[in-house]
Amino acid sequence: MTVPGIAASPWLPFPAAGRGVTVFCLPHAGGAARSYWSWANSTAYPGVDFVPVELPGRGSRITQAPVAELEVLTEQLAEVVDGYAVETGRPYALFGHSMGGLLAYHLAGRLAASARPGPVCVFVSGCRPPNRQSAVDLRGLDDGALVATLVRLGGLTAEMAAETELMAMVLPALRADLALFAGYRPPAAPLAIPIIALAGTGDPLAAPDDQKGWQAHTSRGLLRRVFGGGHFFLHDEPDPVLREIARVVATAAAVQSCR
Repeated sequence: MTVPGIAASPWLPFPAAGRGVTVFCLPHAGGAARSYWSWANSTAYPGVDFVPVELPGRGSRITQAPVAELEVLTEQLAEVVDGYAVETGRPYALFGHSMGGLLAYHLAGRLAASARPGPVCVFVSGCRPPNRQSAVDLRGLDDGALVATLVRLGGLTAEMAAETELMAMVLPALRADLALFAGYRPPAAPLAIPIIALAGTGDPLAAPDDQKGWQAHTSRGLLRRVFGGGHFFLHDEPDPVLREIARVVATAAAVQSCR
């Protein structure tokens, strides 16, 4: 079963199955919705609907210009997510990896400020807290060094990096995403939503100990979970990550329904 109306949105290229709690999945910098394709098609977690989000300038929206202003992008995403929540009537959570984690956090604050119920929780994966600079500043790298770093981190294969035309299409969105949070200052008030911080044991961009800093950004409690792997641990070994997400959102949705 798919959700009527929502399936046609360019922001949500993979139709929702309508199984239960929705988890909107925001990609890493320059990433596309297809990176979560296997999650969306998994049948192992019947109580969860993994819904990848396609941002402008990549994937099925590669011909569009990426959105360069954080507040503009957040407002557009809030309309999509809030519209989905109203149409389905189901609880939802936000998941974001790397840059997507910061975007999920910022979007959660925007949604929580609305009159309707906001997300039951927000997952920040491979993502340092907003007041801590990444250990590796990707913004200052030239194209060659940036691509080489992404290959080393596991975000690109060597074969993809060698495709000049492909990189010419990918890099503008990547650069725009990296600039979204330049000089970002988080809101003074913490989120009244639980934050779940996920980390890879060997992540050079966001080490497990870095996740402790997210405690200052939530008044509803921080959960920290560590998985084996590097920066893209969630795609290297997805099953443990998906199991934990499914477990947490079921609990969070039940708590929200009791309020």
